[in-house]
Amino acid sequence: MRIIVLAGSNVEPRLHYLQQAVKGIEETIGAVEGLSSVYETEPWGDACQPWFLNAAVKAVTSLSPHQVLRQLHQLEQSAGRQERSGPRPLDLDLIFYEQLILSTPELTLPHPRLHLRRFTLVPLAELVPKWTHPVLRQTIEELLSQCTDRLAVKHTDYKL
Repeated sequence: MRIIVLAGSNVEPRLHYLQQAVKGIEETIGAVEGLSSVYETEPWGDACQPWFLNAAVKAVTSLSPHQVLRQLHQLEQSAGRQERSGPRPLDLDLIFYEQLILSTPELTLPHPRLHLRRFTLVPLAELVPKWTHPVLRQTIEELLSQCTDRLAVKHTDYKL
């Protein structure tokens, strides 16, 4: 199954944490098929915290959605994440699991707020512009063109 994960970090060394996340996804979840560029993004919600580095990761997995989620949480904890909000060394969100629509107490797929956030849509539009949201029935490109979020999302020269 193809999955899309958004990786973010706003604790130094931010790029290192993203690179470790990609390596961890490859080792514990499945083969990485593609990576977006790395973007520096203004924090959503709490503007008093440091800016994030974000990137989208496309991978293939044989794990169930809940197994993927558990592995992502393990990778976050290995990087030292303790809180759900505020500054964090690693934030990994499962955005898509193929075209699966799922709503459980632990996991909602596709990610319920992805269409509202430029920091998610810009890397996704680079990596999978024609991917269709199974609920909204629009491509990532279309969702980005309609997004009203104006927080900064800046392309960087960093490499994963």
